[in-house]
Amino acid sequence: MMISEEQAIVSGAQNHGLSAAHEALWEDARPRLEAYLGSFAGLGAEDVEEILQDVSLVLWRRGAELEPDARAWLYRIARNAAIDALRYRRRRPTAAVSADAGGVEPTSPYPGPEERLLEAERDAFVAAFLAGLSDRDREMLYLRAAEDYSYSRIAALVGLPLGTVKWRMAGLKRSLAARYRKEFG
Repeated sequence: MMISEEQAIVSGAQNHGLSAAHEALWEDARPRLEAYLGSFAGLGAEDVEEILQDVSLVLWRRGAELEPDARAWLYRIARNAAIDALRYRRRRPTAAVSADAGGVEPTSPYPGPEERLLEAERDAFVAAFLAGLSDRDREMLYLRAAEDYSYSRIAALVGLPLGTVKWRMAGLKRSLAARYRKEFG
C-alpha cells in the first residue's frame, strides 16, 4: 500500500511534533492554494495574500486536529474565507463621485426609501406565495432555502420518494418564478 505525501506529513506530525509537519504541509499546499484563490473573480492579490495568512493561522492553531485529508481541509478553509471576503466586499459601502462637490462622498450602507419599498413588496409577495402552499410544500421549501438541505435529506425528513421531492420542488420554483415575473416584470 502506497502512502501519499499528505499522509506521510500527517504521520510525521503525530510522530515528530507538529511544527515540522505544519511547515511541510504549508510549503506543499501554499502555492496550490494561492492559485486556487486566484481563480475567484473579485479577489485581488492583496485579498489572496490576506486569506493565505488567515489559512496559515488556522493551520497553526488547529494543527493538532490534522486529518489524513489535511489538504482538503485547507482548501475548505480557504474557500470559506474567500467567500466571506467577497460577501464583505459586496456589503461594505462604496464611495460615489459627486459631480457638484468635485470629490468623493461615501454612499449610505442603509437602503433608501425606494429600496425599502421594493423590499417590503417582495416580502409581501413571498409571504402570500408561501401562504398559498400546502404545509408539506412550505416545509420542503424551508428545508431547502433556509437549512440548505439536499433533496435526498428532505425526502427522508418529509417521508416522500426522492423523485417526488425533486418534481415538487421544480414545480414550486417554476410557479414562484412565473408569479414573480407577472408581479414584478
